[in-house]
Formats: sequence, structure tokens, C-alpha cells
Amino acid sequence: MAEAKARDMIDNQYFAHVSPSGIDIVMLTERYGYAYLNVGENLALGDFVSSQEVVTGWMNSPGHRANILNKSYTELGVAAIIGAYNGRNVWFVVQEFGRPMSDCPTPDALLKQKITISQEQINALEVTLANLKIEINTAGLSIDAYNAKVNDYNTIVALYNNLVATAKKQIADYNILTDAYNLCITTP
Repeated sequence: MAEAKARDMIDNQYFAHVSPSGIDIVMLTERYGYAYLNVGENLALGDFVSSQEVVTGWMNSPGHRANILNKSYTELGVAAIIGAYNGRNVWFVVQEFGRPMSDCPTPDALLKQKITISQEQINALEVTLANLKIEINTAGLSIDAYNAKVNDYNTIVALYNNLVATAKKQIADYNILTDAYNLCITTP
């Protein structure tokens, strides 16, 4: 990305964070498929005699210095290319800073799917239990039919209770993962 930015500035004769066609660092990351938590960019243009001269210039600039010292950035891309600008050959220097989205593991999608399935099963069991309760309370059942329905009801209640306990555990586990992810993306 840093090299692409430097070459674009040379090819299109500009020196800015946003190209004449409107491309900025965010659009550049999209173009290169860089999923990030945060990004930053430092640019330099001039007749530099050493890399130390470029870095000294950046360190003397509050905004550039802040990018260099920002602990939230975990990756860096650098390019330094000589190119013509306003009739003379100069250095185009680019630093692209980033923290990739992969630094923060996302909550388990399979676990979320299991929670959804558990909830659907719980909802279905609630309907079954409601229907059985109506049948049990219906007058005219023989003792054997009544006892069979009560046994079915109790069996389904036990299944329901186990499924609710499982779903609560799944939700608690998923919430732990979500909290860890949220903490990661908000912590430099």
C-alpha cells in the first residue's frame, strides 16, 4: 500500500493524503483488502540526503510523531521512491500504519449459530408444552390417557430445562468472547 501510494503521487503529480481522484487511506485499505482496526499515514517529499533526515522531520512534526509513537499500530508499510515532481527529482516517502482486524479474534460464529438453534428448539418445546397442557386440562380423558400426557409433559419439561441450561451456558460463553473482542478493539 505504501508503494502504491508513492507511485500514485508520482504518476498523478500530487502530494497529499487524498489523491486528486479522491482516494484516501481508507479507500486504499479497501482496495488492498486490509481489514483494520485503525490506520494512519505519514508522507514526506523532498531532496533528502538520508532516511534519518526524513525521520527527524517527522519526529519534529506533532501529527507525524504521534503516528510513529502510536502504540496501537502493530504493522507498518514503508516506501521511498525517487520521482519527478514540479520539474525536479525528489523522494516520495510514505509510511502506512495499521492494526489489523485479526489482532482481535471475533466471537465464534458456530457458537452463535448453536445459540440460534437452541432458541428455536426452546420456542418449539414451549409450543408443544402449551398444547400438552391444554390436552391435560381437557375434561373426559381416561386415567391412562391423562397419565400418559402428564408423563409426556414431564419428559418434555426435563428436556426443555436441559436445553435452557445449555443455551444459558452458550450465551454466557458467547458473551465472554464478545466482551473480549469489544475490549480488544477499544484498547490500543
